[in-house]
Amino acid sequence: MKNKIVILFIGLIFSLILISGVLAMEVKECTKECIRNTSIKINECHSNFSNCLENAKIDLKECSSFSGKNKTICVKDARNEITQCNSDKKTCLKNIDNSLVRCKKKCLYDGKNITCEKGKYNAGDIFLNGCDKCECNWNGRVSCKTTEYCNFNVNDLNISKENCETNNGLYQPLCAGSIMSAKCTQEVYCQCGGKLNLTCPSDYTCLYDFYLNKNRRGQFAQEWIEFPNYRKIGNVGICVKNPNLASCGNGVCENICDNENCSLAETSYNCAKDCKI
Repeated sequence: MKNKIVILFIGLIFSLILISGVLAMEVKECTKECIRNTSIKINECHSNFSNCLENAKIDLKECSSFSGKNKTICVKDARNEITQCNSDKKTCLKNIDNSLVRCKKKCLYDGKNITCEKGKYNAGDIFLNGCDKCECNWNGRVSCKTTEYCNFNVNDLNISKENCETNNGLYQPLCAGSIMSAKCTQEVYCQCGGKLNLTCPSDYTCLYDFYLNKNRRGQFAQEWIEFPNYRKIGNVGICVKNPNLASCGNGVCENICDNENCSLAETSYNCAKDCKI
């Protein structure tokens, strides 16, 4: 009887060692695949940057055909293109680095069926919730971070002065305070709502729930002002371009991101039909 128990015990230990070895090999292969995919994405980042920079340099070279104020504007625009190229590259590489970390974690925990919010999200999922960008972590808990523009892309804020003002918007920095202590953002926005009943172009949304973080200079007041006459204009919003979401209207709030790419994820702000507040 004792011999049988010993044999069974040895067999169990051997099975566990064998299973552990197989799992270790699977994790190793999974990690290698993460690294291979990361290498491809990094090359794509550098390729996109090179193309972007080349186009910007061509635009800068063409500025020599202009003169005076037109040349100054052309050069400024071309240099802004170069700055944007560098910014996009930095963001791209940062997103890839974050994706690699998550991919390696997934290799370790894959198959353990770790979920968050009663199975709504799988471990590693990144999803949007209102103004928050959230992640279902490997401990089964959700962590969120509030974004500046309620998960709208910063490029969605781009609008020309003419387009803004033609549609009864106020094109200026966000300013608050008095004549002696006015504070303004560096960036210019197309502002909407408020006491002046400002509006956005038809393909834009008036966003009130924005949070100025890196652009903040001191503590802004609750009420904004029109600059430079310091007229109080109330609680204004900023115009953000509506994203093209093919799935919006299907009755399902598809708020999970594709890795770091959340451009097609839905929220109560960009698809109120499907995502309720």
